[in-house]
Amino acid sequence: MPVALTTTYSKLKKSFSDGYRIALMQGGQGAGKNWASALYLLERQDCRIITAMTDTYSNLKDGIITDYEAIFQWSGLNFYDFFNKAEMTLTWGKSKIQFRYLHDLKGGSGKSKRRDLLYINEGNRVGWAAVEHYIARSKEIIIDFNPDRAFWAHEQLQPREDSNLFIVTYRDNEMCPKN
Repeated sequence: MPVALTTTYSKLKKSFSDGYRIALMQGGQGAGKNWASALYLLERQDCRIITAMTDTYSNLKDGIITDYEAIFQWSGLNFYDFFNKAEMTLTWGKSKIQFRYLHDLKGGSGKSKRRDLLYINEGNRVGWAAVEHYIARSKEIIIDFNPDRAFWAHEQLQPREDSNLFIVTYRDNEMCPKN
């Protein structure tokens, strides 16, 4: 099965080509948010440091990393030729993709080096105090989330002029199984 660029992917890419710094991707199950983000991060060879994060190690391993493994396999590449498990980093061209998780909602997280691109998977699972410093230290940001309820992305980021909220559904994911 070939890797396909879906409408979800196109909407994500358009956010940045339209000049937005922050892409807020709201969508439910089957919309292909994580898959589209993974493909976009691999495409961004102009980024030296990329951080992909979610709320727990289990969700990181079973979500983002599993999607990367599948993308590499379908492309005929061995993910583990590029992935350093001890450091939880993927070296791809000139980019280093760091895989991180926020195991709690404590403030003060993210007071680390700056990054070119930050991807927060399931942003509604983490608190603002845990991510605000990561966001402040990132040139571009992707946040995906389910439409369960309003949270900090709607309150803190959506009103900003450099932020674009777009909604995706399973109809935007041409790779979604019929069932």
